[in-house]
Amino acid sequence: MQWLRLAGRLLKTLCCKGKDSLKTEPSKTKIYRDRSGQALWTEITGDPDFYLKLVRLMKDGPSKHRVIYKKAWERAINRFTAEFIKDFCNGDGSVNWERFVEFNSGVQ
Repeated sequence: MQWLRLAGRLLKTLCCKGKDSLKTEPSKTKIYRDRSGQALWTEITGDPDFYLKLVRLMKDGPSKHRVIYKKAWERAINRFTAEFIKDFCNGDGSVNWERFVEFNSGVQ
């Protein structure tokens, strides 16, 4: 396993992801470990129930911000839609797939 040296300490490299309960180890093609979900929080805290304790601690906190979040989300969707239409749609509103694929997959 490859280690990073920082301020005289050896550190293991860890890639944190937010989906699934991922747990992978380094391989010949990557020097880091993947962790998400319960595996991530257990590794960080040593407590296999920490991910549940964390959500219990938040209780209804996220719902208090839902109205503000929803408005911001809607504005973002409108901005992204307008930008997509401007960059990737024909005058009649249809998608110009060739332009979109070239943008997404072309070598630049």
